[in-house]
Amino acid sequence: MKIKLDNLTVNYIPDDFSKRNKTPLLFLHGFTGYSGDWKFLFDQLEESYTPIAVDLPGHGMSSSPETIDDYLEDSIVEMINKFLTELNISSLVVCGYSMGGRAALSFAIKYPEKVNGLILESSTAGIVSDKERVLRIEDDEKLAERILETGIESFIDEWYNKPLFISVREKPELYEKLIDGKEINSARGLANSLRGFSTGRMSNHWGNLNKLLMPVLLITGENDKKFSRINNDMVKFIADVEYVSVPSSGHIVHLEKAGDFIILLNSFLSKI
Repeated sequence: MKIKLDNLTVNYIPDDFSKRNKTPLLFLHGFTGYSGDWKFLFDQLEESYTPIAVDLPGHGMSSSPETIDDYLEDSIVEMINKFLTELNISSLVVCGYSMGGRAALSFAIKYPEKVNGLILESSTAGIVSDKERVLRIEDDEKLAERILETGIESFIDEWYNKPLFISVREKPELYEKLIDGKEINSARGLANSLRGFSTGRMSNHWGNLNKLLMPVLLITGENDKKFSRINNDMVKFIADVEYVSVPSSGHIVHLEKAGDFIILLNSFLSKI
């Protein structure tokens, strides 16, 4: 289903979404992903919750604007807020993976009164070092150029050859699931997403984590050493937090250990 929000068209699933006296659970995908990445768990959620997932700007069937402004952190947060307003959602739980987790965190910090619970999978509160931020922006700019030069198919193959995704790449059946649907993305949308919402351009939210007073669930895979380290540090600053490191999993826990991921979600949701 598509909805018009100012100059953006935002796609979401399911088409027949209705709150039905249940608490909405909004899913936000990672870079190169789309709303369909979450569809596998829609019918397995705790019964008092109803799922909804969106295609973030530059992804899936949502708009891929030419201007970078539409991909900036503040723009994405406001897009999410306008989207919820259009659907008459005043409170909800938000679950985000990687880039989607960064968007979810930014939204929860700006609109904490709307977020009953927050689930962050393999995500971060931002880069602290100014030098590292600049380097990340430069690296993502180079990646953006390669997307435009090589096209979606070649870039997807390159992107998922990163060490971060090796545990999925080594399993053909998982890798096929991972790249399924990625071809609907546009090269311009992905390039602009990197340029506008690079981790280097994201706000440094480490000083804002103590403002998260809602229940928070942090999830990483035990083999994802980088994000395990980051989340071990995030725990120190969040009041009501649970952190789970999922055994034998890498960066994409919801794909690599789908059953464990669903159990973690439902256990968390039952406590809110």
